Amino acid sequence: MQPEEQRNQLAQLVRENYDLGGDITLHDVAHYWFEDRGIYQVSSPDNNGFLLRAFGYDATPWLIGQTTVLSYFHQQQYPAPRVQYTRQGEIIAHAGQWTAILVSFIEGQMADFTPETLAAMGEQLARLHKLPAVTNTMLPLSRLHPTLVTPEQMQQLEQSLASLPQELQNMGDEFLASLQRIQQAHDLPQGLLHGDCWPHNAICTTAQTLAFIDWDGAGLGPLILDLGYLLMYCHLGKPQLPSLEAEPALIQAVIEGYLKARPLTAHEQTYLLDAIRYNLARRAASENLFAALTASTPWQEQLWLQKMRSQFETSATIASMARDAIRHLSLSQNA
Repeated sequence: MQPEEQRNQLAQLVRENYDLGGDITLHDVAHYWFEDRGIYQVSSPDNNGFLLRAFGYDATPWLIGQTTVLSYFHQQQYPAPRVQYTRQGEIIAHAGQWTAILVSFIEGQMADFTPETLAAMGEQLARLHKLPAVTNTMLPLSRLHPTLVTPEQMQQLEQSLASLPQELQNMGDEFLASLQRIQQAHDLPQGLLHGDCWPHNAICTTAQTLAFIDWDGAGLGPLILDLGYLLMYCHLGKPQLPSLEAEPALIQAVIEGYLKARPLTAHEQTYLLDAIRYNLARRAASENLFAALTASTPWQEQLWLQKMRSQFETSATIASMARDAIRHLSLSQNA
């Protein structure tokens, strides 16, 4: 299937399922084109404010999870895309092999990596974490939820460590240890996570507010994992990869913004380093990334591995700076 054919099929899906009025036009907003999925802004003479997420297979269970989260946000008056129902009153549209949802399109500019914007992101993330979500069993698990790394994946990761090049041994050992500690920390505060919180998934809206988009990884989980994710990936605004340097101003901004809306417990702070490393460790296990590596692997020639190692090596500094920021803010508030 070619891009134009996909666009035509999905335009027909929208016409058959939604009352938007007049001719509609689909504008591709995805960073990459995939034959079996698409993300399009849907425009019509009456309305430019919708986003179509479509899959060329039965994605119903996953889409139900997405719409449950977004509907919950609407109930709680939390800023997020709003689900548009079909003319039949359904949340999911079907046409041929396609399943899709239509949600409101948030107008504005993609967030940048300035301290001012990161402070706003930290505050908005904390407001998300304060939502009373843990009692709603209908909400899905976040992609960051510790139980989604299976015992089999943990075992595969552990078995692969013995074959790693010497320079990667410590990283592999620490990834396994972080996963084990987070999985055993059952008393961490739980709530709704974004699951992929970094500036490219935030919009500075035309109403001068900040809203998160791309809720694919959203769901329930330990709140500290979301904050750890943002503390790591708020550093991706410079063309410095595969090297990565911790920047105190960015870390300070995220922490200041977050603590405006939600305090961190002492228990959460204990797991801050594990949370900052968690997504790296989760991917290493769930995607079995180390399986093909051996002691003689020229890992320096693999960009993804250089990036992972650089992020791992910077994680302890990020955690130390974040703890310093928390301590400083606590002292200032108590003065």
